[in-house]
Amino acid sequence: MSKRRLSTFAVGTADWMQYRPYPRFAPEYDGFYLRLANSVFEALNAPERFFRSMLRREEMAELAVVLVSWFEDYANEIGLWQAFVRKNKELYGYELPFFKFGDYDPEDMNPADIAYLAWHYCCKTAHKLIGPDSPGLPEIAYELLEIFDAALEVAPGTDFYDQYLDIPDDIYFFKLKSKLYWMAFQNYLTGPEFHRDMSKQVEQLSERDSALLAGFEDPGKLIYTMQDDYLYKKNTSWAALNTPAWLAETARCSQGLRDDIRGLHRRIVGEFVYEGDEGPHYLFRHIYTKRLFQVQQESVTMKGIKAGELVFTTIVEWRGSWWVTGTLASFGDAATANRNTKKPYDPALVPFYAWTEREQQEIRDIAADLEAAYLRFFGDRLVFFKTEGDLRAALEQSNDFYNRIKAGDKTVAAQPPGTRLAVAPGDLPRGMGWVAFFEPGEGVAVSPLVSRIVHLLTRPDAGDEDVAALFFASLQNCSPALIRYLTDKYGTHNLRFPVKTDTPLLPYLDFLMRFYNPGAFDEVLPQNKIARSVVDGGW
Repeated sequence: MSKRRLSTFAVGTADWMQYRPYPRFAPEYDGFYLRLANSVFEALNAPERFFRSMLRREEMAELAVVLVSWFEDYANEIGLWQAFVRKNKELYGYELPFFKFGDYDPEDMNPADIAYLAWHYCCKTAHKLIGPDSPGLPEIAYELLEIFDAALEVAPGTDFYDQYLDIPDDIYFFKLKSKLYWMAFQNYLTGPEFHRDMSKQVEQLSERDSALLAGFEDPGKLIYTMQDDYLYKKNTSWAALNTPAWLAETARCSQGLRDDIRGLHRRIVGEFVYEGDEGPHYLFRHIYTKRLFQVQQESVTMKGIKAGELVFTTIVEWRGSWWVTGTLASFGDAATANRNTKKPYDPALVPFYAWTEREQQEIRDIAADLEAAYLRFFGDRLVFFKTEGDLRAALEQSNDFYNRIKAGDKTVAAQPPGTRLAVAPGDLPRGMGWVAFFEPGEGVAVSPLVSRIVHLLTRPDAGDEDVAALFFASLQNCSPALIRYLTDKYGTHNLRFPVKTDTPLLPYLDFLMRFYNPGAFDEVLPQNKIARSVVDGGW
């Protein structure tokens, strides 16, 4: 390994430390891995490697850090990579897709691991589409495996991660939150993806709504609040797990604590009326659901905020108590704030878990009844229409049918006629039309894109452009339930990789759905608008 001074390296100290959960660079430990990262960079940057022409120099440096972090993970038994392949095995029956270099040993370093990491980084983080069997991936995998095999004999060890991931049952909430931050932004798997996505969001916000940023006394507070999305909610392209699920997969802790960590995604974002304090708690009443939450006083400073004021914040339940996470802003007296904004009740603004458990079950029951009525009315989960107006009119008819059933209308036919507005997909030229699809357990989704997808799936003369359009339209925009419905009913003839490759797509369809559209794998919850039946008894 090169003995050059660290200051001369292409991969710098800051590049390496970006994905560490500790702030100080340790020359003996981190210096070793940084030198190794520069050796990997040189291999990636070799003239015969496609990385040199595909990736920017800073991207190659980051990929080198990712690959060496994987080696560090193996050498120190951190457990991130093992959690990923273990989850893949649970979901799909295989540790890794695509890459087959002999038998896979989950307890050892495999060339398939290196090839997959390079492919994942190029496709997801750098947004470069390459086939899994792209020339160069096996070569770099075996070359780097030799480098890592040699380094393993002299690699320094650390017990830092054993201690860091050993989480006691009584851990303080904000200490746990710091571990969520590492899992979201500072580990080598999810970090590059989330870091870029967050930076892009902030950049777009600055361009689109500079007034909003300027309106914050400290814009950093707004960014801090935005980060909470990544800490609790957003799913990653790594098995579509969110950050709490990732931490639960890697933590050394009791099963009860592991379950509580996974449950952190049930955070509640919204407006509350502050009703004063009681013992160690502040009393926050959700403005729409009227549910009262007892919030730990130590989680937020309420200086200058009086009872009766309207506040906007995020709360999350941890081990039986509610905690404020993110920032809290007051809008003054609640009654005055409501009069000034004149905002009508909008069920879309109510997080599902802001309702009581009884109300949550009631909403789920309503969603199930709506689904049954929809299927009875239309006779199918997916329905096609020529225009958006026809679709809206048909859904109104369907909702009226549901309301008549709930009202006990005896005139409702045992076999309802459905609607004459629906058409067959073949009646839509080039797939130019609208569809309604009832997502199981959720509600109706409408789209002008799905009819186009059906057209591309069934087109007998699909060209390269059609294949590419179908690939991205389906994998990036459709829910898992919708893709399975479409492929079961309309076939998969044209669904393949839009690049030159001998790798078949269909055996890896479930994997690719989670890779390209991880957000579609959120918890199945009824659409927020269904909750209005809880409020006013109608639909």
